[in-house]
Amino acid sequence: MQSTDDRLVFVDVEAVGSVRKPHVIQIAAIATNGKMEELAGFEAKAQLPKGGKPKPSHSRYNKKLWDAEGSDAKKVAIEFASFLTRNATVERYSRNGQMFRVAQLVAHNSGFDSDILQAWFKQLNVYLPASFQTLCTMQRAMWLSQEAGDDFRPSDFRLVSLCKHFGIEHSPKQAHDAFNDVRATLLLYREMRMRNTPRELLRSATRPSSVGCGARKPSNLVSNAVQQNS
Repeated sequence: MQSTDDRLVFVDVEAVGSVRKPHVIQIAAIATNGKMEELAGFEAKAQLPKGGKPKPSHSRYNKKLWDAEGSDAKKVAIEFASFLTRNATVERYSRNGQMFRVAQLVAHNSGFDSDILQAWFKQLNVYLPASFQTLCTMQRAMWLSQEAGDDFRPSDFRLVSLCKHFGIEHSPKQAHDAFNDVRATLLLYREMRMRNTPRELLRSATRPSSVGCGARKPSNLVSNAVQQNS
């Protein structure tokens, strides 16, 4: 696997239904460069199939809101695929030797998001231009805990708990909204990336972050649309 640069696409998916037959109701993503500077963003709500309703219920789903702001599921998938293509940097080769690129995704508990995305795109018959080797901030935190020992012992490895440990604003009331969660995931990765020794991890627990994740959306993130990279 080769990458033309260090670009990452942080992603969060909210879905109902089963892992095999999911209905994605919201996707949010933030593309960053190697310095963790935000390049572009994506957020969209996908409407459920006509006559369908969330099973089980989702804490963020509101039918009136989704009817007003949501788009057809296949349209959202195509727009998200276009966003990924514009931020694709990982080189792959087809059977005939032709090079193409896919996006490098990052998620918290990435196995869930990756499985949901793959199943949903297959369901909709849309190509997903992303590496299936998704990076995981939860796994990174677990490795840091293993290596740091008593110097880094969060209460658990949920996104809300890790954000609390690192002083990142992300309360349970903000959780399970795709935009809030993806911003929290990005801020968490920044914190862990800057503090990769036991002493630094211990110190981070007492130094609050200067940036919260539940504030306003960045100016280059447009709901239900894809923003072109600058």
